[in-house]
Amino acid sequence: MKIRPFYDLNDCQDDQEDILLKLRLLLCQFSSFSIKINEIDSFIENNVSFMKCDEQSTNHLKQLRGQLAQLFSNCLKNDRNTYNPHMTVGQFDSQEELNQAKPSLSKRF
Repeated sequence: MKIRPFYDLNDCQDDQEDILLKLRLLLCQFSSFSIKINEIDSFIENNVSFMKCDEQSTNHLKQLRGQLAQLFSNCLKNDRNTYNPHMTVGQFDSQEELNQAKPSLSKRF
C-alpha cells in the first residue's frame, strides 16, 4: 500500500515516534492473518498481470487498509473507495504479449 505524502522520518524524532505509536496502537487491534493467493488475472487497460487474493484475505487487507486510511487520512493521494489488493507480476508491452503469457502464469494456480 502506498501512503502519501511519504514521511521523512530522519528529520524529526518526535514525528517518527508519534507515527510509530499510532501504528502500534492500531496494529495491536488486529490478529495476524495469512494471505492466500489463488488466481492470476490482468488489468486489460494497461496490460498488467497480477495475482489475486482469495475473498477472506481480501477482506482482511481491506479492513486493515481502511483503518490505516482513517489514521493517516492526510496521506491519501485520492479518496477512492475501491481498493483491490493484489501483487503485480508484470506489465507487458502489448495485449498480445499479455495473452501469450497468461497460460504460463495461470498453470501455477
